[in-house]
Amino acid sequence: MAVATFVKVDSIGSDSVAPGWVYPECVGYSGDTVRRMAAETGLEAHELAWYNPRMTWFLLTHPSKCPWSTAQLGLLAGPVLIEPDFLGSQLPRQGHFATIEGKERFVRGVSEEVRTASFGFIDAVEDRGTTVAIRGLAVEPGTNAPALWVGSAHAGRLMRPVEFSRIERPDVARHLALNRSVAAGFLLVTRKPSRFDLRHLRVLAWLPCGSVVEMAGMAALAQRTAG
Repeated sequence: MAVATFVKVDSIGSDSVAPGWVYPECVGYSGDTVRRMAAETGLEAHELAWYNPRMTWFLLTHPSKCPWSTAQLGLLAGPVLIEPDFLGSQLPRQGHFATIEGKERFVRGVSEEVRTASFGFIDAVEDRGTTVAIRGLAVEPGTNAPALWVGSAHAGRLMRPVEFSRIERPDVARHLALNRSVAAGFLLVTRKPSRFDLRHLRVLAWLPCGSVVEMAGMAALAQRTAG
């Protein structure tokens, strides 16, 4: 059993074909290529959610000998808890939407009901080529505390975050009649999925109370972009 990091091609373009030493450039491969190379050596490659600001971790095992299920591997997230530069590591990086007992839930090891945010909004979405930047605000009603983190999903699957930062929003503090500043705004940058379509983008916030809420504003943004 071994673990190794690779630069996945969704962050640099396509499988690298450059011969020899290419530093300081990066050599990148798709997940399928990593799995194929592993299979050619008699191994299986399992992509992990363990945090790395640029690369992706893979677990290499003998075929059918991985001691953990796919759901269990998804819990290996490796968040960095005390370094502000790596706050994005605290974002969930795997998960999907599902309807359970008639309610829409977001599933990432455990399932959490998705509700509509009462004080959360998407201001802008920027396509940066290999990444997508999302700006907005998210506040927990009652406590006026900012969201713990924000994530985005495309076509029902969670997008892989690259950067997450909170932003001071004086306009929100004035609206809430607070005599203190509040980091209600956020900037979320994620890797851009293939066949990206703004109409299939959803933005979620995890609030301090434990609720998962979906931010408003995406439909209007998609309509303006289409127009």
